[in-house]
Amino acid sequence: MTLSTVGDEISLISLIFRTAGDRTPFAVPMLLVAELLPGLLATPFIGRLVDARDAGKLLVATSLVEATIIAWMAAIAMQWGF
Repeated sequence: MTLSTVGDEISLISLIFRTAGDRTPFAVPMLLVAELLPGLLATPFIGRLVDARDAGKLLVATSLVEATIIAWMAAIAMQWGF
């Protein structure tokens, strides 16, 4: 799971740099904040959810949602020519 998470973060960070291009200097930090802040704010609730439910099913559901969002972001980036 740790290796998968590291791989996800590396791919998302590379996508962030690719998407930011030569826009404002605050584009990359703002994208990183948008990526990390929800997880930080939701940590207490996620802990309770994992304790109350089957962690395996939650991991599969979360991975599917994450894969869908990344595929959507990649499709949008390809349409915009990034």
